[in-house]
Amino acid sequence: MFRKRSQTTALADQPTETSEPGGGFPQLSMPSPLRLTAQNVTQVFGGRGKQPVVALENFSLDVEPGELVAIVGPSGCGKTTLLHAFAGLIKPTAGEIRVGGQQLKSPRRDVSMMFQAPTLLPWKTVLGNCLLPRELEHRIDEDDRKRARELLTWAGLGDFTDRRPHELSGGMQQRVAICRALMANPSVLLLDEPFGALDAMTREQMNVDLRRMWAASGVTT
Repeated sequence: MFRKRSQTTALADQPTETSEPGGGFPQLSMPSPLRLTAQNVTQVFGGRGKQPVVALENFSLDVEPGELVAIVGPSGCGKTTLLHAFAGLIKPTAGEIRVGGQQLKSPRRDVSMMFQAPTLLPWKTVLGNCLLPRELEHRIDEDDRKRARELLTWAGLGDFTDRRPHELSGGMQQRVAICRALMANPSVLLLDEPFGALDAMTREQMNVDLRRMWAASGVTT
C-alpha cells in the first residue's frame, strides 16, 4: 500500500467534457483544511477464539492540509480500514490517529466520508438527502437550502432536486453523495472508492468533477 499525491491543478475553472455538471464550484465558506496523521497504526480484527486478521501493521502516513492523496494497493491490504480509522469509526489496536494535530477518539463533524455505495435515503428527495447533515444537527434554514441548491447545480443536478434516488443513474446518485458530504462543511473528505461500481466513462467524469471540487474548496482529500 502506498500513497499518490496530486499536483496542484487549475481544474476548478475548467469546463467539463459533458453537459452533466452545472458549471463552476459555488463560492462557499469552507473551514480550513486539516492535517491527517497516522503514526505506527496497527489494526487487528478477530480474537477470542477466532484467527486474528492483521489489517494494518505499524503503518504511518502524514497528509498535509489541503492535500489530495490517493492510497493505492491491492484488495485486502487495509485501505478501507485506514479510512475508517481516520473517520473515527474504529479505534486502532495500537498506534495513534491525529486530525488537525489532535488525537482522534471518536468521529468528528468536520470529517466526512463517502463509501463505495451512495447510501442515499430512498424516501428523501435529492434536496432532502443533500440537506441531511444539517437536519441531523436539527437546524435547516434558507441559507442551507440555498447552499444545497448551489451544490446540486454545480453537480449538474439542479433540475433533479425533487426526484428520489431510484430515479437517478449511478453517477447522479454519487454526485448527490458528494454534495451531501460537502454540506457538512468538512475540513477532511475521505473517499472509499466511491466510483468503483460505475462504468468507465462515468467514473472518469466523476474523477474530473472530484478534482475540480478539490481545487476549488481546498479540503483535505
